[in-house]
Amino acid sequence: MNSVDVIIISWSKDEDLLQVTKRGLDTLFKSSKGTVVFNAIIVESNPDINWDDFGDNYKPHTCKTIRPKGEFNYNGYLNQGIAEGNSEYVVLCNSDLTYEPGWAEEIINVMKLYPEFKSASPWCPQLHGDNTSHIGKVYVGHEVRKEFCGWCIFQKRSLYDIIGKLNTGVNFWFSDNILADELRLREIDHILVPTSVVNHHDKTIGKTAQTLSSEKQWAYTSAQYEQYVKAHTELLKKLNKL
Repeated sequence: MNSVDVIIISWSKDEDLLQVTKRGLDTLFKSSKGTVVFNAIIVESNPDINWDDFGDNYKPHTCKTIRPKGEFNYNGYLNQGIAEGNSEYVVLCNSDLTYEPGWAEEIINVMKLYPEFKSASPWCPQLHGDNTSHIGKVYVGHEVRKEFCGWCIFQKRSLYDIIGKLNTGVNFWFSDNILADELRLREIDHILVPTSVVNHHDKTIGKTAQTLSSEKQWAYTSAQYEQYVKAHTELLKKLNKL
């Protein structure tokens, strides 16, 4: 049996967003083909929402709610979730996903067959289209929204022994870019696995971000570019690439 910690960033500030997270958890737990146990760790910003009992109907899968500390920082909140688990595999997830049967098993099978792969993303029909002609293939690369899908990143926990905590130099947008940059600069491969399918239902800024004021949306999206440039420069210095 393979144990997988699934870190989900959630802010169930209204009924619609609550149902988004709930739908994701439902499909996550139902997606196991019997060889994977999911330990969902929900980083939930609504203090009135607790997911701890949600997994009771899906045993042996489990749910754990944690309250994020500090100002919103996507990778920072993921780091808090990562620290709460101890499974061999860790998945970094948006709340607005649904999971197809066997998606996790497919990535684990590839990682066991090719142990050098420590980071992967599942295929997204909404982005990549039909996967039929890609079955049996694996694509290596770090291009965001191509091989590297920031809404769902599946990794071996041993990767963090190499890179440490996720880079928190940006707050929201470009969080996946800075992680992809670090893996590329460290010459750590990332793969896209077409037989593993997870649906990302929002192609824009995300359902939660859509509920923010226009000023807040700008601050967490396009305005992050300057922070990203600074974070990238600091990363180059850290890795002696500059």
